[in-house]
Amino acid sequence: DTLYSGSGDTCVREWDLETRRCRGSHLGHTQRVGSLEYLPNESVLASGSADDTVRLWRVGGGGGAEAYRTLEGHTDSVLSLACVNGKLLSGAIDETIIVWDPYQDWTPTHRLLGHKGHILSLVSLPGYAVSTSDTGTVIAWDAESWTISRTLQHPPSEAVSHMAFAPSPGVLLCTRDTTLQIYDAEWWSVVRTLPIGPAPGEG
Repeated sequence: DTLYSGSGDTCVREWDLETRRCRGSHLGHTQRVGSLEYLPNESVLASGSADDTVRLWRVGGGGGAEAYRTLEGHTDSVLSLACVNGKLLSGAIDETIIVWDPYQDWTPTHRLLGHKGHILSLVSLPGYAVSTSDTGTVIAWDAESWTISRTLQHPPSEAVSHMAFAPSPGVLLCTRDTTLQIYDAEWWSVVRTLPIGPAPGEG
């Protein structure tokens, strides 16, 4: 089994989970690599970087990761990636989310506008893509039309730094106001708020 990691030294590293040793470092980005996402249907690993690009790597087959393609379209650092409905989504400091379609030669088919801050996190839910920003806004996008389905403002307008989807009951948000909030994925209502200590949440 293999684990991939991004680093501040611009590398994507490949780790053997059994031996816990690094199999190799893959070069291509020119600045920090801050996000990774695997697209199983394509056997492709995507990496997002502060060099404003998304790089694609062919993985599997026993040959490690092979540089495949560079996607350009953002004007600032790419902070988040997600595989949603077979598409690759990238979110950046430039306040935009780009939808890349592997079935159309990785064409950027949609540019999602709605946030007024850095896109910090992206996650896939059944039928939706959900994004968070450093202004505390959470937006649910319809994964077919790519239009805004719902917008939540996380009080008190602090950054929603990380997010994960739990099938039962919903979305877990990690925020920098020292709390975890669990939202019902269907009704988008707060199920529970949990304190996480005096330091801001980071993941």
